[in-house]
Amino acid sequence: MDHSWTLRVGVPGDAHAVAALTIRAWRHAYRGVLPDTVLDGLVVATRAERWRARLDDQGEHWRVIVAERGGVVGGFAGFGAALAHELRPVAPGLGEILAFYLEPTLFGTGLADQLAAEVEGWLAARFAASFLWVLEGNARARAFYSRRGWIFDGGRAPYARPGCRGVHLVRHRWAGPVA
Repeated sequence: MDHSWTLRVGVPGDAHAVAALTIRAWRHAYRGVLPDTVLDGLVVATRAERWRARLDDQGEHWRVIVAERGGVVGGFAGFGAALAHELRPVAPGLGEILAFYLEPTLFGTGLADQLAAEVEGWLAARFAASFLWVLEGNARARAFYSRRGWIFDGGRAPYARPGCRGVHLVRHRWAGPVA
């Protein structure tokens, strides 16, 4: 059986698969971190609409990579020039991972590392430094990023999503590849 994944730039036609994967990943990783009402209220069609626009708006400063095998999207990442947000100001010239999700059944297969290496290479070629925000209570993701050289730098901000009062994001900076 072929276990290899092809990494490619996402296209608008991937929007539904990316949205559905995001929701499955959120419900798996964030149950107990985000309120059930938030997780149970996620709608694929709404997310697909947003992802279609993001996938259609890629260029030199923004990219979505999908991991595909046999027509199935098993993971994806959205990354590029850091975006400023009123709760999380950004210095110019920084890269950021804005989304990184894997099908929960694929944890531990090496796909996350394959995808992360592609993202990190792209960011390193364009930015002097990069960061990401992750939900503070997402221990699995924080451990994964830490193993890859993404170090918690003390940054913390409220997660500004309706219904998520008291939930925080923490910032990790990339210190470069781990030997």
